Amino acid sequence: MTNKKSIEDMNFQELMDECRDREIPYKDASNADELRKRLAPKK
Repeated sequence: MTNKKSIEDMNFQELMDECRDREIPYKDASNADELRKRLAPKK
């Protein structure tokens, strides 16, 4: 089992990798906060 960081602790590159792994568009994101919003579970 890998020790997953929370998305709050990830840097921009890690967030882009996570988006890519989940097949979430990430190339147009301008900052890490935008990526965190995309990765956050939908309510």
